[in-house]
Amino acid sequence: MATIGDQLTAPENGWRRYDNLNNTIRYNGSFSTQSYTSAYAGNYKYSTSPGAKITFTIFGSKLRIIGRQYPYSTFQYSRNTHVYIDGVRKATYSHDGTDQTQTILAEIVGLPWGRHEIEIVASDADSIQLDAVDIDAEGILGYIPATTGTLRTKIRDMLVGDYIPFHINIQSPWQFGFNNSSVTEIPLTGLPNTVGQSGYLFLIKVANGLLIADRVGVNNVSWDALNTARLIQGQPWSSAEMDGIEGTLRSITGGVAYANAYSNASLNDEKLGAFPVHNEWDKYIVNFPIDKIESGKTVDDVFHFRQNPTWCQDTTLTGVVGTDGVIATSGSDKRTRRGYDSDPKWFSGIVSSFTSTATGFRPVFEYKEV
Repeated sequence: MATIGDQLTAPENGWRRYDNLNNTIRYNGSFSTQSYTSAYAGNYKYSTSPGAKITFTIFGSKLRIIGRQYPYSTFQYSRNTHVYIDGVRKATYSHDGTDQTQTILAEIVGLPWGRHEIEIVASDADSIQLDAVDIDAEGILGYIPATTGTLRTKIRDMLVGDYIPFHINIQSPWQFGFNNSSVTEIPLTGLPNTVGQSGYLFLIKVANGLLIADRVGVNNVSWDALNTARLIQGQPWSSAEMDGIEGTLRSITGGVAYANAYSNASLNDEKLGAFPVHNEWDKYIVNFPIDKIESGKTVDDVFHFRQNPTWCQDTTLTGVVGTDGVIATSGSDKRTRRGYDSDPKWFSGIVSSFTSTATGFRPVFEYKEV
């Protein structure tokens, strides 16, 4: 078994490696990419900016920081780099040493199996760098939903607040599956609607027999196109990976107008969500149980609605004001979008043919509990 200071060009059994260019690793400060043949995947990230830091989230129980060891006398890589896990410092390491790439610079094991937020920062004014991160083979590095639930691999094991990877592959037609066989996670803004794009997000259990995606899965797609693909009202769907569980893959319901204080329809935004008030967006996203959200987090850390509005099934009532401020004189061609900016109750109607990278499809899977 490799230990700190060893060169490790591939993850050991029981570990899984993520490259520094993974789109869910956040670099705070001015970072550059250094091409280097013997680095993992041929490059590593570094910064000479004081205070620069690296942050990411994992679901797992162990962590290794992989980077380049280098003589301090030649280049001032930090000799006091701290690793914080959930706000607590768990390790301090130095890059100083004989020149060696893909070195285990730090290792933390024995964490509770679950979601952990990682921060790497130099305590001195020297440079910081990262080549790769190793975690549990069954774990995930990414935008893990901030629920108090747990990562699951089978729907039948899920409780409210649990989540499961869900794969989308943009082909003709689109392909779906319950897996994260690709280490590419879908951005919080969704995949571009381009053939060949693929990745995974998470479906969160919000009620018996109902899973809702933690983000928009595909952007730049019209309501009309989703309807043609039978992804508005939905299509029967099953997955061999899910032990024969069958259900309907569809869009969420979001209401047809604003709601007023009496839970009736209104053409004025009273910041009370949408009518009818039992629509799925308000019932399951806006009112997601507080005790199912991690302390210090918000519902946006669970469903990421700030990034992009979501197409809903509904046709808006005549008179609903659109995002352009114009009152719709005919509601027959307007469809509901929900969630945007800082307000989860945000509601708007727009023409069904509308396409934008700022609007997309959020998968919902409805099934019968067994």
